[in-house]
Amino acid sequence: MNTTAIRIPEFVNYIGVFLTYKCNFNCPYCINNYNTPTAAKNMLSGAEFIEGLNRIESRDDLPVSIQGGEPSLHPDFYEIINNIKPSLRIDILTNLQFDVLEFINKIKPERLARSAPYSPIRVSFHPLKSNSAELISKTLILQNNGFKVGIYGLDLPEFNSQNTEMRNKCMANNIDFRYK
Repeated sequence: MNTTAIRIPEFVNYIGVFLTYKCNFNCPYCINNYNTPTAAKNMLSGAEFIEGLNRIESRDDLPVSIQGGEPSLHPDFYEIINNIKPSLRIDILTNLQFDVLEFINKIKPERLARSAPYSPIRVSFHPLKSNSAELISKTLILQNNGFKVGIYGLDLPEFNSQNTEMRNKCMANNIDFRYK
């Protein structure tokens, strides 16, 4: 067990931790096109992630973004989130295809509370794969249970009309919508 602290230099402005490259989408534009048996085989265990992440010493304004693929597909997703030391700020980048009621029962909103200009749960809106009504419904359930959630459209020219429609739906439901 290595307990040497990992100190994040001041010039670092983003920490992304890919729990898995597995994804329940198979988007042709994905920058993480590693949805392969090899990627799944080489995945760290929850205990290994917890040990490594708990070595990080970061600033309050620099959270660790838990992402992937789809991070909720890691078999120890909830264990990892709940066992990262509380002093380490975290947020989640997801496609929100998981069971939000299970999430609410296993994760406390305070675990993802932090001061930042964007929501600690960032949902990627994939027009080719996402159901906008389902995404909005799940987002509202999370928000009504104390979580801060934003939906992010993929800023690609071929998705302009879908993103505009989703942005309007989000605005009508008081959901933060941004582009990435």
